[in-house]
Amino acid sequence: MRRALAEWASLDRCWLDVRWALRTLGHSPGFTSAVVLTLALGIGTNTAIFAVVNAVLLRPLPYPDAGRLVQVFEVSRVFGRSEATAATFAGWRDGSRTLERLEAFTSTSLVVSGPDIGEAEELAGGRVSPGFFGILGVRAHRGRLFESGAGDASVALEQVVVSHGVWLRLLGARDSAVGRTITLGGRARTVVGVLPPGFRFEPLDSRHEANAMRATEVWLPLAVNPTDPNAAGRYDLRVVGKLERGATIDEARAELAAIARRTTGGASSADVALLQDEIVHGTRTTLLLLFGAVVFVLVIACTNVAHLQLARSMTRGREMAIRLAIGAGRGSLARQLLVESLVVALAGGALGLLAARLSLGLLVRLAGPDLPRAVAVGIDPIVMGFTCAVACAVAISFGSIPALQASAVDPNRQLRERDAMPLGGRRGARLMRVLVAGETGLALVLAVCAGLMLASLWRVQRVDLGFRADHLLTLRGLLSGQSYRGEAGVRFFMDVVADLRRLPGVDAVAAANVLPMGGVEPFQGFVVEGSGLGAATPAADRIRGQYRTVTPGYFEALGIPLRRGRAFTDRDRAGAPLVAIVNETAERRHFGGSALGQRLYSGRIDQPIEVIGVVGDVRHAYARAEPLPEVYYPVAQAPSRVLWLVLRTSGDPMAVAPLVKATIRARDPAVPVDHVQTMDDRHATSLGI
Repeated sequence: MRRALAEWASLDRCWLDVRWALRTLGHSPGFTSAVVLTLALGIGTNTAIFAVVNAVLLRPLPYPDAGRLVQVFEVSRVFGRSEATAATFAGWRDGSRTLERLEAFTSTSLVVSGPDIGEAEELAGGRVSPGFFGILGVRAHRGRLFESGAGDASVALEQVVVSHGVWLRLLGARDSAVGRTITLGGRARTVVGVLPPGFRFEPLDSRHEANAMRATEVWLPLAVNPTDPNAAGRYDLRVVGKLERGATIDEARAELAAIARRTTGGASSADVALLQDEIVHGTRTTLLLLFGAVVFVLVIACTNVAHLQLARSMTRGREMAIRLAIGAGRGSLARQLLVESLVVALAGGALGLLAARLSLGLLVRLAGPDLPRAVAVGIDPIVMGFTCAVACAVAISFGSIPALQASAVDPNRQLRERDAMPLGGRRGARLMRVLVAGETGLALVLAVCAGLMLASLWRVQRVDLGFRADHLLTLRGLLSGQSYRGEAGVRFFMDVVADLRRLPGVDAVAAANVLPMGGVEPFQGFVVEGSGLGAATPAADRIRGQYRTVTPGYFEALGIPLRRGRAFTDRDRAGAPLVAIVNETAERRHFGGSALGQRLYSGRIDQPIEVIGVVGDVRHAYARAEPLPEVYYPVAQAPSRVLWLVLRTSGDPMAVAPLVKATIRARDPAVPVDHVQTMDDRHATSLGI
């Protein structure tokens, strides 16, 4: 027994087996190619998906003490689990004993400009409390970052920290960039630091659609003032904290909920979750299901290879018999066949690893902005080890079949028969039938799952979106600087809309703060007059509704049906009576079935707003999202410096895109125009296709 084990473990013997396997496989190039390509398909798909699973779900966050980092949410009756107000955040920061530190951040968009910057460009921005980078353990690549300890007031609000990409792309990667002044958001700001390459903080602000598509590029200081009346009722602070050593999530949740109730008079509570769980929770189930599907593909590939092995054994029965007859041991034959299987599996694994490496970029792009931690997806030692382990497991799984058959072959019977018999005889034939049945069953399961997914996609594509998505061009304009505040910004967009309406091939033009199919749901609380509530009603007690700021002609441009009343016109301007339009869901739920003529209070406006129209429901965030109560306001009465333009064209929407961009830049070349795409493309992106 010891001698047999020593022979199996002999390196010289193993090398001889490898040479024999290579020589044998070389005599059957068709069989070898079929097996290697089949295994490459199965192992490659598993490697690619595992690389994503490893980066997103398994790998810890790249921050010190990542297991102690948590995200904190304010839970209110109106907005549910959401960002926090300044007052609640201040209460948590000053009163928590279970959290070592608490910091806040929020997203914004800023225009960078200047004579040495080139064309004005919109950048995704973030405002962070001074200790934000410290809680993540991030060190500056150049210069310094915002620091707490000497008091938040020590951080000048005109400072900016830039990403490594902005440092390379816009600042020339020069050390002298630190201390340089750039124009950002219409204001001069001093660059005090550069973040290290690859830094990205994942939890994104859902109110800023453009930021949901790329990483934050510039970071500004955030001054949290809980006594500021403009901050009251604004749930816009995302809060990250670090647990005290020994503290648990449940303890922190209970403590912060009690603090929130004291701060808000019982109107709000709190929820606490591990930061990594919050980053990946929206993709965990999808990735695990996808990984399970590709495991099925690998099993089918192995079954196919086993079939090929059994088919090949038809021609190898006499070979095995002769080898046994001249003194070869059955164990030696089994080992040689396993080595042959291992050589083929490793070749398939190597080819599959190469295919996975080449396809990862495409896979990440197809996943779109909804895939967290996409920058970390790649082939690392863990993924390579996974591929090697899969290849070895595959070799054992399908290589054991011919090895077992060889150990049971009868050399006398094989040599007496005129024609070579398959290894294992009737038992081999039964095994082949079992494999055929198993493979058919697995393929049927995959086919049914694929059919269900296609049927679901077909149903989603046929969902009534509430508007006409064909022949629509969408793009985004961002105004910056003091010169575009208030009515000046409204006049600019209204002039642009008028210019675009005169372009050939353009049938209708409008603008809005948010367009459908962007995955964004900006909420604002409102109350209906006569319900016992009024303008002084706290935000936590108001009705939760989506709000839209639109120009006249918006409903006509998108084909949103006007059910009752009238649409906005140029008469609905600043200084005129305040008006609004609600959707059918809001009318049905909150206006007693008839909203026309009723009045509401919204946001921080203390004057009543009259409902002048009711429009059809629109699935704004995603095609799968059910319509929510919505309130539309005319842009002249609710100004916004960030507006999306939508144009209905008579032909291909992208054909007029260059002329549209040129028309806007003719008005002001400092206004960046980006995110140019058709509404059909936005719809496809929302479906993940």
